[in-house]
Amino acid sequence: MSLQDTLVGTVAGGAIAGVIGFLTTRYDRKLVRKEFHLREHRDNLKQIELALISLKEQIWPLTAKGADHLRLPRWDKPPLGEWLKKYSITDFASIKTVGNDNYKVVAIDPVLYSDIKNHFPDLYSKLTEIERRARTDGFNLGELIFEVLKTIYWTLASSDTSVLKWTLDKGIRATLREIMKEGANESQWYAGQYF
Repeated sequence: MSLQDTLVGTVAGGAIAGVIGFLTTRYDRKLVRKEFHLREHRDNLKQIELALISLKEQIWPLTAKGADHLRLPRWDKPPLGEWLKKYSITDFASIKTVGNDNYKVVAIDPVLYSDIKNHFPDLYSKLTEIERRARTDGFNLGELIFEVLKTIYWTLASSDTSVLKWTLDKGIRATLREIMKEGANESQWYAGQYF
């Protein structure tokens, strides 16, 4: 082998190693960026989950604390206002405690939310459907809940069924009509039990 062949081989080997190193580094950076981006999506999806739980509790407040603790509230008008007609998941924000006296407002990133369709198209279409239904059916649900509760309370207020008052250990009895007149937590609890 001549000196010229050795020199060409060395330069070619260095060039090949440089290109491979460059491509490997570029690919590695691309993977790191992609992993970081998906981590951002994961954090944003956690906020979307909290937004959906909050929406469920607001649209169907009757079982927000579980069916075991069902107490029917008394409302003077339908519970869901006009806000549902303009509902958007991206409007949700929550406050997190960071340390002893520090708080942090965490919201859904609208850019990442719109980017969901590129990574998770099925999820994006379902979230869009939830928003649409919340704006239409959710608003109607508030009016229906109000009518159902009004009917339940009217029925119980005209009932002569004898039940034990909350002082169960004393064995004091009262009619549902009397309990409904008081309008306290006890009436909401009995309405929840009959519901």
